[in-house]
Amino acid sequence: MKIAELKDVYYKYPDGTEALKGISLAVNDREVLCMFGPNGAGKSTVLLMLDALIFPQKGTVRLFGSEVDPKNASELRKKIGLLFQNPDDMLFNPTVLEEVSFGLISRGWRERKPREKLRKSSRKWD
Repeated sequence: MKIAELKDVYYKYPDGTEALKGISLAVNDREVLCMFGPNGAGKSTVLLMLDALIFPQKGTVRLFGSEVDPKNASELRKKIGLLFQNPDDMLFNPTVLEEVSFGLISRGWRERKPREKLRKSSRKWD
């Protein structure tokens, strides 16, 4: 089963940089994929598309059988995880508790509930 597919995808950044020019790619369930290449080759752009953070100007991106567009992107993102190479790009809260709580709160949990659960679980490690 295909979990991700790009077909004839093009993407140009606002500064005019053409990052993707007719890229096609398929990733199947249980398949491991490795992307490598020089800076500016389009690796990060492909990953941002596979995380439904940016959208092609031409071509199609499908995740889990659904074509990705701004209307369904937030639902699809719930099934995808993206880790950046530089942790400074991901960590932005002043404490570990707030950092770990952020994901739960952004998914609709009331603010107190995840923090209470995390405080209880962290006591087990004392």
